[in-house]
Amino acid sequence: MPPQNGPGPHSHADFYESFYVVDGEVNVYSEAGSYTAKKGSFVVVPKGGIIHYFKNVSDKTAQLLCTVVPAGLEEFFEEIGDPVAAGEFLPPSPMSPESIENLQATALKYGQVVYPPDFLNQK
Repeated sequence: MPPQNGPGPHSHADFYESFYVVDGEVNVYSEAGSYTAKKGSFVVVPKGGIIHYFKNVSDKTAQLLCTVVPAGLEEFFEEIGDPVAAGEFLPPSPMSPESIENLQATALKYGQVVYPPDFLNQK
């Protein structure tokens, strides 16, 4: 995960998500609170739809090993993503209203709900 980056607030009611921090650290935010996951941390997002997101707030790349159970979410990333070489990242760019709408519709197709970036700050 590149510095100062990560997925926005989202939820998925029908699958578990977990990640192990291989290197670096990320801040994890959810309806239940926040946590800084450092190298060696294991984070579990339970089945049920809790709204959450995580962000690498450092100036170094963070490496995460993510799992989703049951399988199938990889198809979402294949549909919305653009391939890059290993170790490379697409440069961040602002999303247009049309691209946000497409992301939300595609996420729903794969059992996810995508929320505005400041959603958890409004709670």
